[in-house]
Amino acid sequence: MAGVVLLVLLAFATGLIALVVLLVMTLRSGRPEANPPAVARAARRHEALMSLGAALASLAAVIGIVLLPDIVWTSEFQPLPVAPGVLQYTCPFVGAVVFCLARAVGEQWWPRPSGTVRTAVLARRSVTELGGWRLAALAATTSLGLLAVVGYGVTAAPGGRTVAHVPTYDADGTVIGTGEAGPYPGWPFGIPIAAGLVLAFGAALLALWVVTRRPALALVPREHDDAVRRTSAARVLAGSQAWVGGAMALMMLVAAVPLNGAGHTGGALASLVAGVVVGAGSLVVAVSAIPGLRAREAAGRKAAEPVSA
Repeated sequence: MAGVVLLVLLAFATGLIALVVLLVMTLRSGRPEANPPAVARAARRHEALMSLGAALASLAAVIGIVLLPDIVWTSEFQPLPVAPGVLQYTCPFVGAVVFCLARAVGEQWWPRPSGTVRTAVLARRSVTELGGWRLAALAATTSLGLLAVVGYGVTAAPGGRTVAHVPTYDADGTVIGTGEAGPYPGWPFGIPIAAGLVLAFGAALLALWVVTRRPALALVPREHDDAVRRTSAARVLAGSQAWVGGAMALMMLVAAVPLNGAGHTGGALASLVAGVVVGAGSLVVAVSAIPGLRAREAAGRKAAEPVSA
């Protein structure tokens, strides 16, 4: 039964990606004319459609997984080898993976001008060059998340869902108060979250690699093709950062509550500050990629200039 449910999840995600591809191909207004302004407009339109389609696909996947436990755990047995609540904790990483895969698939249908055109020159760039500071931010968020998973796992009480209270003593040193506070993201949550972090980061690298390998835009200057390519990379990383950073910020903020309730004031404050910083930073990274090509109008104007053969 567990295998069946996992296959349903896989089929759901695959279907969403197929719908995104269909959306991109359907909304395209045919092949652009063989002139630089038309190619530039088609490229901007395609980039916007890919970003929107990937965002909707990832959101739909997350919503589907959030609603799945309501169906799965209504039966007498537990068909999935995970505890209740783990799917909700890890669904943002599924959203990040679906987002990146949808973007990678959409990269295969960039507009090609009709008629005879000059072969465009591709200035090949590496994944790290295209990723820039956003890739460094995603790598830092992933690393911090893995460290947090280890920290919460080590400090969790037996069972992994709570954290032990700081014991209180009477005058002669006898323990008079103890207990546990939760919910706390120990190993039952931490191991799936760590796997999600690794998979999400790998999916982002894969999508960036696809961006580096796509053919150059025909008829437009190299500077404009490079600007479009950087916009694609920025939006891939922005979507990944939004899901991954949001998930990690939520985990840290949630963990701060039982830590404070259990008397671990220092740990609670550190978890709270880290959650706020990761959440705010991820929001900045995500919002910074929305303008996209508008921020590169200078490079875009060169696309309207005739290109000699």
